[in-house]
Amino acid sequence: MRCLSALIAVIALTALSLSSVQVASASPSFELPGERFSWSQMAPKRGSKEGYGEKYTFDATLKGPNGEAGSLYLSLMIANLGPGDHKMTSRGSVTYNGVKVKWSQKLKAKRWKSKAQPLSIQAGQVTLSEESGALILSLNHPKLAFKLAVSELAQNWQPKGGGLKFGAHHTLLQTIPLATLQGTLKFTDQQGEPVNVTGKAWGSHSRSQLGPHEQNLWSSKIRAIDLKQDRTLYLRTLKTTPDFGAKQLSYIILTQGDRLVFQGTSFDLNVSESFVDKKMHDYKVPLQFTIDASDAQQPSRRLKGQFKVSKRTRRRNPIAKRSWAERMIIERFAKPMEYRYTLRYDLSLSGSSKGTYQGEATYEVYHFNQE
Repeated sequence: MRCLSALIAVIALTALSLSSVQVASASPSFELPGERFSWSQMAPKRGSKEGYGEKYTFDATLKGPNGEAGSLYLSLMIANLGPGDHKMTSRGSVTYNGVKVKWSQKLKAKRWKSKAQPLSIQAGQVTLSEESGALILSLNHPKLAFKLAVSELAQNWQPKGGGLKFGAHHTLLQTIPLATLQGTLKFTDQQGEPVNVTGKAWGSHSRSQLGPHEQNLWSSKIRAIDLKQDRTLYLRTLKTTPDFGAKQLSYIILTQGDRLVFQGTSFDLNVSESFVDKKMHDYKVPLQFTIDASDAQQPSRRLKGQFKVSKRTRRRNPIAKRSWAERMIIERFAKPMEYRYTLRYDLSLSGSSKGTYQGEATYEVYHFNQE
């Protein structure tokens, strides 16, 4: 996923700040049941620390009135890394009916602005705003203009309180599991009126004052979007650094249409097969594992099943192409490595609303430091 590749860049650059972590007095934990968040709660909160970072990502399918198909990717990333604070990077692409347009802008703090009520983020060519209960994604590019309304299908979701507390710092983790999308799209070099498009969208928003390597030894994400079934599956696992208890934490959510079918936490992943990267600090990547999770609101309801990797699509050292001097400094603080796979899942849910769920998912694993 492109947003997670950007996260690896954050790890590397944050290390260059020579920042350090104060030992925390308590270990963080995910608290469930989770809660819905409003669009206004996605407003940026600019931090002062060098490790501050905030990221918005959106993916969507696009369908035109005559069956034309396409996709959208949009990301906004705010960071204090290096000279200057609150710099914004805006990236994205639209592919539609065989035509592709990409954009990328770097904006200094004074060149973008935001407010929470109603939500509005104006970042160069891109605007995120709230209108009539929907999140509006807008682009005004020399080659392309669009205005797309994103409305919740499965409700927006975050762990209780928004995420994790790392001592005095809070890491916010918000998920838009699945939403409907409709609006207009116009390639400026084509004649005629803007085209009406519809589709499905999903996304995320995160914020922290600490660099990822300061919080976690490693983390992983599984994301499955089944558009035919309007079903989504999200599983996040991480292991905190020794400063924060060296504790493994997980949560999983399952949505179907507009229902949050299951949410669970504090369960073990029982690993039966792993890849050991002998060329990179013996980092381990689970390739086959099972879960047995209890629902946060009805503990008698259990989600059990197996995940098995089918193909590796990426193995990358994100600092490999940096200069030797940069690598030497970075590796004093972080030894990042990125892995990406496709996997199959086969799950069964017991209790009320029981069912079985199978499909394919994207699986990403990031090692930040040796355990």
